[in-house]
Amino acid sequence: MDHCDSGSYTLDGNKYEEQVLWHYNPAYVGNKLKMLMELKNDTLIQTFPVDENGKGKKPLLCSKICSVGLN
Repeated sequence: MDHCDSGSYTLDGNKYEEQVLWHYNPAYVGNKLKMLMELKNDTLIQTFPVDENGKGKKPLLCSKICSVGLN
């Protein structure tokens, strides 16, 4: 499933916060999404949702996005 959204965001260290302007699920529009972003070598790890302190809240979703080198 493709989870698409759009909005303005801030990144403070590894804390990411997005003000949702558009989302495939209209219930998210107007809300703030908070997650942690971590870059390890060629892998971006996103942990969602988190509270104001960056602590994970249940249900927790962790996605890993890896870069594949093409030589």
